[in-house]
Amino acid sequence: MATNKLFEAAAEILSGTKGKNAMPMEKPEGAEIHDAGGPTPQNAKPDDDSHKITPSSKSATAPTTKPSDASAEMAKKTLSKEESEVEGELLDVSSDIDAMFADSAISEEFRSKVTTIFEARVQDRISQLEEETEARYASMLEEAVESVKEDLTEKVNDYLSYVVEQWIADNEIAIEKGLRAELTEDFIAGLKNLFVEHYIDVPSDKVDLVEELASKVEELEGQLKMSFHYWRNQGQVQKTRFITLENSYHGETLGALAVGNVPLYKETYAPLLMDVITVPGPDCYYREAGESWADYSIRRFALMERTLQNQCHTVSAVIIEPLVQCAGNMRMYDPVYLKLLREACDKYNVHLIADEIAVGFGRTGTLFACEQATISPDFMCLSKGLTGGYLPLSAVLTTTQVYQAFYDDYQNMTAFLHSHSYTGNALACRAALATIDIFQQQNIIQKNKRLASVMTEMAKRFNEHLHVSEVRQTGMILAIEMVKDKNTREPYLWQERRGLKVYQYALSKGVLLRPLGNVIYFMPPYIVTEDELMLIAEIAWQGIEHAVRD
Repeated sequence: MATNKLFEAAAEILSGTKGKNAMPMEKPEGAEIHDAGGPTPQNAKPDDDSHKITPSSKSATAPTTKPSDASAEMAKKTLSKEESEVEGELLDVSSDIDAMFADSAISEEFRSKVTTIFEARVQDRISQLEEETEARYASMLEEAVESVKEDLTEKVNDYLSYVVEQWIADNEIAIEKGLRAELTEDFIAGLKNLFVEHYIDVPSDKVDLVEELASKVEELEGQLKMSFHYWRNQGQVQKTRFITLENSYHGETLGALAVGNVPLYKETYAPLLMDVITVPGPDCYYREAGESWADYSIRRFALMERTLQNQCHTVSAVIIEPLVQCAGNMRMYDPVYLKLLREACDKYNVHLIADEIAVGFGRTGTLFACEQATISPDFMCLSKGLTGGYLPLSAVLTTTQVYQAFYDDYQNMTAFLHSHSYTGNALACRAALATIDIFQQQNIIQKNKRLASVMTEMAKRFNEHLHVSEVRQTGMILAIEMVKDKNTREPYLWQERRGLKVYQYALSKGVLLRPLGNVIYFMPPYIVTEDELMLIAEIAWQGIEHAVRD
């Protein structure tokens, strides 16, 4: 059998093809290979030896002979195999080649080169198969993902949700591009600059981003620890307690639960929690008839002032949700309370922690809720809108004064130790950078103010409903409180689950309205349209009518 035929047979097996589609085999360097069944070389007679394998000049000493009868028989077998189904194993082809060489006076150098080429072809075919398999699985995975996405999209698009607590904007393309970009230190710089832009009286060297964490509770726990640790580094080890407002909520890990005050979340785990000081809050739902939000908030602050005066020597920090106690039935108060609290914390040497996780990034009408009181806290918690809802990320903002209290020589052991598995996650930080860019490049706050005014108009008629005691609003947060008796504000029994009935009715109409007990609230995404706002108002009205029927 001519060597070219062996190459072709091996190529067919390696490529999985036959005849003219076979993978071409490379001619060994230093040898002339002529196919016995192909054209005769120029100036050669059909019967001379020029159609045989001829060593190069480097191997001229090796004699040239015709293949033996055994080799010819082997060639016939291989050709017959080729003409049928080329499904032989690579080992068979290798044996054929070895048999050919065994009876041929071919140099070791030539044999080595042919073997090398054959092995290279084997490896090429293996690599090709691996690539084809990888591509096939990738395609299958992509198809599966797309199928799931289409299925979820089909289900989700059946509903219109207006109770999101973060912003999934029509700027999603910008955020997704950010996710593919390389993370740089711009995240820290960008967040600091965004903060300073909205606090004109706070120079950039007075604010520091201490940590980027994976979730709000990690961040909240970190700030409690940081406040305590700051006073410890200052030699005031007795400052170990925290003040919180009644009806407040800050998370569900042990530290966060301890400084919260919603019984539903806290009571079960009370034996595990640290002792805190709880002060009656400025919830304006309980103001007197004719009393303004501001007057009531000022009146209620006297209770906080008295507590700070009496307890400040053991208190590390006061923690609050600025303007809106979201999980606490969306109860609200006036910004004047924040202003008075900032002054009192300075007076009594106590930290102020502002939990802006739900109200930050434009939700209340300003980028940060604290802006409405023109104050700057010692610690600010940020999350939710920080990444536009794409990925979980929280950030701790604090003052340079606090930061410097931990910056010291190692042997002094003053460093702040706090980390979690996904602290500083690069992908989440990229999403946050993209969100920050959107706020800096687009007039989101003004757009939100316009939408908030539309929400005010659409909700006016709820004030006249016989089972609505109050409609309250701060920016793009609007709450409607259902009661059994409008005049006395007697609430429905919680066991009646009137809010659930509103939810179920709205769901049947294609709208998601999440109740907090008997409170129906709207926290729409910033891309909501005016027509959509009017739609949810109508569905909410119908849902309440349905829920209050006895």
